Formats: sequence, structure tokens, C-alpha cells
Amino acid sequence: MPRKKGIKVKKRVASKTNKRSKRHVKSHHPDIVHSSFVKFLMYIILFLIMALALLIFFSPTLVDFSGPVNGDQVTYESVEPFLKINNAVCTWEEDNFNLCANVNWDGASDDYVKCSFAGTMDDQKLFSSPVTCCGEVGDEEGVSLVRSFLHNGNGEVYLDEGLSVVCTGKPKKEVTGLLPSSPEVYETSFWFIAEAAGDTSRGKGVEYIDFPARVKSCNVAGSWVTKGTSSESHGAYCVGAEGEFYGNANLFGQVVFSDPDLFWWAGQSKHFIDPEGMVHEGEGMFMYLCDDLYTTGPRHYIDGRFSGFQTNQLALDWNYFSNYPRPDVTISVNLECEIY
Repeated sequence: MPRKKGIKVKKRVASKTNKRSKRHVKSHHPDIVHSSFVKFLMYIILFLIMALALLIFFSPTLVDFSGPVNGDQVTYESVEPFLKINNAVCTWEEDNFNLCANVNWDGASDDYVKCSFAGTMDDQKLFSSPVTCCGEVGDEEGVSLVRSFLHNGNGEVYLDEGLSVVCTGKPKKEVTGLLPSSPEVYETSFWFIAEAAGDTSRGKGVEYIDFPARVKSCNVAGSWVTKGTSSESHGAYCVGAEGEFYGNANLFGQVVFSDPDLFWWAGQSKHFIDPEGMVHEGEGMFMYLCDDLYTTGPRHYIDGRFSGFQTNQLALDWNYFSNYPRPDVTISVNLECEIY
């Protein structure tokens, strides 16, 4: 009987041990949890990428292309002012010719253009570009001159352009009187001062000469003399230099012979020199100015060209260039012209 009881006790112990081991065994799945977290992150990243793509696609103006680049401010060069008459047409209207010109220009915001026809300035201010301006130029066939002038906000002219146009097509009438006489000779003189603009080495200007009738051609004779400037650093030695020029000009061309007189054109250290005169094709006026390198090839000059032939007004457009000594120059011009 004692053996049997011992056997029963062992069975109970074994049974309790098995139950305890079963109670402490639980299921764990770390791989499944990790996989879910990765998928969640991937969805978040995909959502952010799609949101960024839509933002860029539908909002291109968020990128400021005109702002600084790499920390540097973007700057743009201003447009250089210009004035150009592209073309002009002259037509007969009832009892006179009407001349229209197409003008293209650019300048400051308050600049404007005015036009002149056969020497008569139109009062109209033109602010757009390109623009067409028109005016009457008389009832006689021949060449007429149209000029455009670019004004700044103060009303000052700083660019001008001219163009000659042939006016034809006037209705013919029966001749009952005498035929026009041959051209007559008309003489006139004028003078002006050419100088650099401010403290620069260049200058330019326009001189207008009126006539009682249309100008066919002109013989040109003139002289120049240099004088000091308001600056003591300029024109120290180039005072009193003189010269003469002779030429002729018409609608088809112009030429001038320029002859400087005896002077120290290359500076007082080079003593006096008397340069040879020179012919300048395509110029109505020309003169060399003092230059330290005059003997090796003068670089400083004043030139000019006549325009407006076959009209009642000529224009002399002149240009000035001198790096040093930049003297002011008094120029006298005599014209002997055929008019009709």
C-alpha cells in the first residue's frame, strides 16, 4: 500500500509541471510589427512627394526668377536711347504734297519725339514708338526733308535724324507763263562754337541755315581757331591754332579740303609744324585738332556733313572728338549756293 501512494504523488507533480510550462509559453511576432512600421513610413514619404510635385506644378510663380542668384543681385542693362527714321512717303493730296515718315525710337519714360517738314517744326509731341508723323511740304515737286527730334522731359533735344524724300505725282497743268529761270546764286555766312559735352571727350550739334528758295548745290569755305576752356587742365597749349577748309556739296555728295596753319599741333616740346592739307571725301567740313601724336597720325578732329538739298533749309551735323587737350573751337562758314 505505501508503494501505490508514492506513485500517485509523482504523477501529480508531473502534471503540475506540464501545466506551468504551458501557462508560460506565449506567441511573439516581431517580424510582423517591423514590416507594418516600414509600410507606414513608405506611405508617408509617397504622400509628401506627391504633395510637393503638385505644389510645384500648380504654383510656378513661387520661384522668383528675377531675384538674387547665388546671393548676387540680378541687374539688367538699360536700353541705349536711339532715334531712326525707317522710311518716308510723299504723296499729292488736293493742292499740296503730304510727307509721312515712320519713326522708331527709345528713351526715358518722359521723352518724346517731334517732327519737322521742310524746315517747319510740328508742335505735336509723339510719345509712342514706332510712330508715324505727317506734314505738308508745299506744292512743288522735288526733294523734301523730314527731320525727327528726340526731346527729354525738359524739352531739350539730344538726338535727331533726317531723311530726304522725292515728291512726285503733281497733276500737270498747261503752261501759260514763262518757264522758270536758271538757278541764281545766294551767299550766306554763319559761325558756331564746337566743344566737348561736359567733362567728356565728345560733343555734337546741328546748325540750320535758311534760304529764300530751294538749294541745288553749295561751294563751302571756312576757317577754325582754337581757344581755351573753362578748365585749367585742358587746352593749356592748344590756344590759337588755326586752319582753313574749302569744298562743295550737293544732293549726291560732298568733299572738303582741310589745311591747318603753322602751329605746335603736337605740343610745345615738338615746336611749330605746318601739316599738309588733306582731302576728306563724304565730308562738308573737317579739321584736325591738337594731339601729342599729331606727327605720327592725328586722332582728334571735328567733322560735319550737310543735308537738306532741294529744300529751303540746310542742316550741318557736326561731331567733336578730343581726349586732350579738348579746346573749344570757333568755326566760321561761308556758303555760295545755287538756289531756284
